Amino acid sequence: MIIRSGRSGLRSATVMAAVAALVIAGAVTGVVRTTLAEAAAGAMLAATGVEDEGANCAVSLPGSVPATSRLPDPFKKIDGSRITDKSQWTCRREEIKRLAEQYVYGPKPAKPGSVSGTVSSSRITVNVSDQGRSASFSATVQLPGGSGPFPAVVVLGGLGADTSTILGAGVAIINYDPLAVGKEGTARNNKQGAFYTIYGSGSSTGLLAAWSWGSAGSSTSSSSPAAAS
Repeated sequence: MIIRSGRSGLRSATVMAAVAALVIAGAVTGVVRTTLAEAAAGAMLAATGVEDEGANCAVSLPGSVPATSRLPDPFKKIDGSRITDKSQWTCRREEIKRLAEQYVYGPKPAKPGSVSGTVSSSRITVNVSDQGRSASFSATVQLPGGSGPFPAVVVLGGLGADTSTILGAGVAIINYDPLAVGKEGTARNNKQGAFYTIYGSGSSTGLLAAWSWGSAGSSTSSSSPAAAS
């Protein structure tokens, strides 16, 4: 779960970032290779079972999409036909994902070559390497009283959340700074932050996708024994 930030630049983007997380989540997984961390990664990808499971689906994107005042039918394929069986959903989901990447978020990068990290009761650090480039980012952790493991919420930007109520309910807080992963206010050809250090300052992947990529790594790590103790 992503809590709305108090930063003006993030307020209007929170819902979109949450949607992006659903579309793109799983870009960074397996930071801590323990049974609990693997279970957390599995929970993150429960909607699809595996990351990028629709990669082999043949998807032909249209050059443009028609304007409409109504929500589109999620079961209507790009070619106009409708899916009629649950087994067809994988490829229909891939169509929706690629449309979102094409017209809203920019492309989701493939699984990075290497992901490692450290987790303590107060901080999560994620290290990512891919094709000769590396970057790190971190999130702070606040634990409630009592013995773990604890459920956790991700606070986007570190501000605006009722932390006392969350902690009082026995829920941990992961304070994730998305601007360390993708900085606002930079030129399109000079994007900055951990994501763009790896994938290039001119990457066509937008901030919402980059923030979700980082959020996936931060939340996966939170279920390690160190964070639960």
